[in-house]
Amino acid sequence: NILRIDSTLIKDETTQQQLRKHKLLVEFIKTHCQERAYSFQIKKCNQTFCEVCYRIRMPTDVFQNLYFLPNPIPLQEYIKCNSCRKTRCLYSNSRLTEQQKQDLKLVLQTYTYTCGSPIFPDDHNLAQEIFVRVQISCDSPIELLYYSSKKVGNIPICYWCGANSDFVIVPQNLQEKFKLIYPLCNICNESGKSFYKRLEKKVNRKKQKTNHVN
Repeated sequence: NILRIDSTLIKDETTQQQLRKHKLLVEFIKTHCQERAYSFQIKKCNQTFCEVCYRIRMPTDVFQNLYFLPNPIPLQEYIKCNSCRKTRCLYSNSRLTEQQKQDLKLVLQTYTYTCGSPIFPDDHNLAQEIFVRVQISCDSPIELLYYSSKKVGNIPICYWCGANSDFVIVPQNLQEKFKLIYPLCNICNESGKSFYKRLEKKVNRKKQKTNHVN
């Protein structure tokens, strides 16, 4: 029960801004968790004074050799969903060997992938090594990692649907306001979608004011 961590938590409080107000929760995350862009891991502390963790049931020497999983490494490889045809990014726990790269190529040619499902059968030798985000659906947009990847051959695709043509021209006012603006196709635009944008440019307001007075 999460109230064991912090009894002041309220079910409707779900944003980071709201949760940061709960000091006991913040402290628990700091001492028991590892938070990364693609994973969130929790590990018992095995401290006798901890009021949250139950006693460990495995041998102490085994527990002491348990560590958080390493940060996943983005691979410059993608897989397409068989249903929505969107491009999804692949990740690995470590750098692939040449043999693993060859095995992956074979898998991409053999198996059918659908958003939200694993790439491999459980007994495949790469099942514990290479993965996609499972908390993703056909309604999810393209991952930002695709656009930041430096893989040769990457082409612009619509942020919302993955289409690779018929893009809307980015308005000048958005170009002046944001550093990153992701492609938007006409079909998505007509259906009510708008440009996804990030990193608003800082404006020198003092300079603006001076220019206005002049």
